[in-house]
Amino acid sequence: MEKIAYVNGAFVPHSEAKVSVFDRGFLFADGIYEVAAVLDGKLIDNASHLARLKRSVGEIELALPETLERIEAIQKELVKRNDLVNGMVYLEVTRGADKGRDFAFPKADVKPTLVMFTSEKDILNAAIREAQAWLAAKYDAGLPPYWEASRWTVPALPEVVTEGDTEIEALRMAEEAIRAVLEYRRDNGLPAPKDMSPTVRKITIAA
Repeated sequence: MEKIAYVNGAFVPHSEAKVSVFDRGFLFADGIYEVAAVLDGKLIDNASHLARLKRSVGEIELALPETLERIEAIQKELVKRNDLVNGMVYLEVTRGADKGRDFAFPKADVKPTLVMFTSEKDILNAAIREAQAWLAAKYDAGLPPYWEASRWTVPALPEVVTEGDTEIEALRMAEEAIRAVLEYRRDNGLPAPKDMSPTVRKITIAA
């Protein structure tokens, strides 16, 4: 059965999911995307993803076409309609499509575009990716030095990516996410991942 996507207010088969060639997300990358993990049919740490979405669209002065509550309801409906057990829900919101291509922001009556779809992925057993952060023996999260202060990743648990307005908030959410993943592994007879260290390379460019 063909998978279902959500495009601007309607649930449609993938083959019918279309946006305008004049959409600013396509022409100017004028938009924001967000991805939420799904484990055992449930959205994981979705509140932090929605908080980041709200913060991100605010930074580029892009109005959301739906409330966060409605967006979460659409996410859950997509998980249900596509019988998604493990994978991701992808979301993209753009500034919409005007009558043509113009660098200037469109008028207020041009509604933002909202597209969402799901994809299957064995997140728990995906290959462990290297990153700027590392997982210590007690599953400590690491803070990438290039981030302003609030994004935390755990490479040995690649499904764990959290953010917060403060370092303390980000760490709290990282701890909750780590506990949830480890509990899921334990309850389903899956092994805890081994610790890992990052690979760091330094490149020097002459001024």
